[in-house]
Amino acid sequence: MWCLPDVRYCPASKRSFHRDRNYALILLLLDSACRISEVLNLKTDDYRAEERQISIRESKGREPRAIPVSKECAKAIEAWLKVRRRIMGNVPKGEDAGWIFISETGGLIDQCRFLKTLKSMMAFAGIEAKITLHSLRRFSLNRLAKYNLLAAQTIAGHKDTKTTLLYTKIDPDFVRDMHDKVGVVRGILNNKRLEKKKRLV
Repeated sequence: MWCLPDVRYCPASKRSFHRDRNYALILLLLDSACRISEVLNLKTDDYRAEERQISIRESKGREPRAIPVSKECAKAIEAWLKVRRRIMGNVPKGEDAGWIFISETGGLIDQCRFLKTLKSMMAFAGIEAKITLHSLRRFSLNRLAKYNLLAAQTIAGHKDTKTTLLYTKIDPDFVRDMHDKVGVVRGILNNKRLEKKKRLV
């Protein structure tokens, strides 16, 4: 079986493979609010750099969907793909299945292994919160749904908004911020002042 000796045995400081791959993978999970299985099953043809978009062909809902990718996330993906092209350049064509994110052996990444990697990174950063790979999807959908429920539903691939709402937790600070932005009383008082000015003119 083909493997990556330059990745597995090189010093940690030179492991751009892991650094760039994991950074792009985690950013894409957050940016797209995709399930981990959907991201790991992405192939290079599913990413459209010019449109900044990924295509989810197989999902839990069994309906394909297109998801926009932010500039920041696209930059991380492009950096990783450069590393991927360099590493996979000499691999026989038949041995490269085309996964965007590859394991050390060039194949599909195991979800459990990646979860361990994520937890080790959190431990290194001193983050003690309990996290699962689904936590990233929940976090992103919660943020998206607060601003536009229908957009969040489309990105999530949910058939019913009720499912998307299960991911949404409205905190007091968000309610206060929205209340201030809408400014119901402020709008009424401003309209009255304008009417008063018009009468005086």
